[in-house]
Amino acid sequence: MGSRDDDATATVHRRRNRRRMRATGAPLTLAAVVGVAALSACEPAVDTDGDGIPDNIEVAIGLDPGNADSDGDGTGDGVADTDGDSSVDWIELVIGTDPTAYDTDGDGLGDGEELTQGTDPLDIDDPTWLDVDGDGLTGDQELSYGTDRHNADTDGDGYGDGEEVANGWGPLDAQSPLYYFDADGDGMSYGEEIGYGTDPQNPDTDGDGLGDGYEVYTLGSDPLDPDSPVQGGADRDADGLSNADEAVHGTDPDDPDSDDDGYGDGDEVVNGWNPLDAFSPGG
Repeated sequence: MGSRDDDATATVHRRRNRRRMRATGAPLTLAAVVGVAALSACEPAVDTDGDGIPDNIEVAIGLDPGNADSDGDGTGDGVADTDGDSSVDWIELVIGTDPTAYDTDGDGLGDGEELTQGTDPLDIDDPTWLDVDGDGLTGDQELSYGTDRHNADTDGDGYGDGEEVANGWGPLDAQSPLYYFDADGDGMSYGEEIGYGTDPQNPDTDGDGLGDGYEVYTLGSDPLDPDSPVQGGADRDADGLSNADEAVHGTDPDDPDSDDDGYGDGDEVVNGWNPLDAFSPGG
């Protein structure tokens, strides 16, 4: 294929604004890719202006077969490569790629590069070894895992497909890796909380002052029963009095300051004050 004309650089801006028609004849595609010889095998190729493009192809794609520089920009029709993708404009017009776009299908490979290696410059999924969505998985791997090669997070759980695969999570399961996480910091994973019936967003589901994980794995008590492991032994309001003690003193096991005097029930009891009298102490 010939080189650019000497003044190609000076006229590149005008070439980008060139207006041409797309080819409408499918039989021209193969001829454009393999060269003029393909046409000559069927009939002699006529190239009136000597630009390397057969006249019938020039007519089909909107060029002037009698002018080697149809748009008068100083660069011959046969060598013009507006987008610099190493695929000349006339061939791009014939095969359907965009002569003003370096990578027509947006797969990260230039049109010329794809034509050279035999992949389809109009198919974003070709070649399959590309990682189109940037999730760390190639097209072949996405096909293998059943993930969407155009969506970096197929299951929409906030973790990329490649990250999930690398960690052994399920890239098609929105609950994975959530299953393995401990959202409330109680020592139990989300999946374990679901299994025990505890609240994965509440570290102390039964409100007895003992964390769910501590009850399950250390005490062996029921994380859903505020009176487990000891009847009345828990301190739900964390005021220093167990639930049983609150019952003895008549205080509220769910209110650390039953008389609202600014002193906790436990402090009042320890100091001999009345936890049910707002004027004690200091009354």
